[in-house]
Amino acid sequence: MGRVKAGRGSDQFMIRLPDGMRERIRDAAEKTGRSMNAEIVARIESTFQMDELFGEPSPALTDIKAVLDAESAARAEMQEMIDAIAEQMGVKLKPRPADPE
Repeated sequence: MGRVKAGRGSDQFMIRLPDGMRERIRDAAEKTGRSMNAEIVARIESTFQMDELFGEPSPALTDIKAVLDAESAARAEMQEMIDAIAEQMGVKLKPRPADPE
């Protein structure tokens, strides 16, 4: 399947980016040697390719992700509570390892 390169005469679409997203796109574009526009288009295209390969996620995978997301949020909330209690008590906690990505 051949791709047509987007040029100045191509369709344009204005979007709003959340804080920090522009910098992330710029950094990614520099790493790949693309323009920011080409980086955005390549990343969008890759999601369409993933959809074509894998289709929609199964309900079971969606449920598992929801459980993991909730567990991660609960862990972060508990850690914030522990940090607040330690601060109130004047206790210095040892640094904890970073959570896996």
